[in-house]
Amino acid sequence: MNRLITIAILLVHAGTLSAQTHLIPSEPILSNDVRAGYYYTFGFGYGFGFGETEFPYTGYYYGATGVIGYQATRSIKTGFGFGYKMYDAGGLFPLYGQFRYSLWAKRIVPFFNADCGYLLSFEDFQAESRFFLSPSLGVHMVAKDRLSVNISSGILQQSGGLYGTSSFWTFKLEVEFKGRAWNKFVIIK
Repeated sequence: MNRLITIAILLVHAGTLSAQTHLIPSEPILSNDVRAGYYYTFGFGYGFGFGETEFPYTGYYYGATGVIGYQATRSIKTGFGFGYKMYDAGGLFPLYGQFRYSLWAKRIVPFFNADCGYLLSFEDFQAESRFFLSPSLGVHMVAKDRLSVNISSGILQQSGGLYGTSSFWTFKLEVEFKGRAWNKFVIIK
């Protein structure tokens, strides 16, 4: 009975060791992209309102955002975002959390992204600041070692302010950096 248990344990252990070879990317350029570590994303976005767009902050917006985050696994990234968005009625400053899930580790990778946070107005904080949620689908493309480009599109739903809820169809283009200096303390086996 002990031999049978020992053989079963060795077979399971051998199976897990052989399965680990499938986790290593086939292209060397992808090895840094799938590793855990810190990253920074800078991007430009545009959105146009749909539904009732005659009120302030409902027609369109454009702006720039940045995300400082951590890639926990090859598929999961989380981060903290900030930026500036210019709306049809004035500027708002987004502060938000980001969650991203990628499907696989290849040179071109589809992903799901969700941003959730606040759009802050420093002119009239109480009346013009609002909460937002922005799910999107996109493509992550590895350009070279430690540099990627993300293209995404989705919906931005914002609520608050004087006029209630508004929705936008969004488009975003981002550049993502994964620095070697930021990740030198991360142990990767």
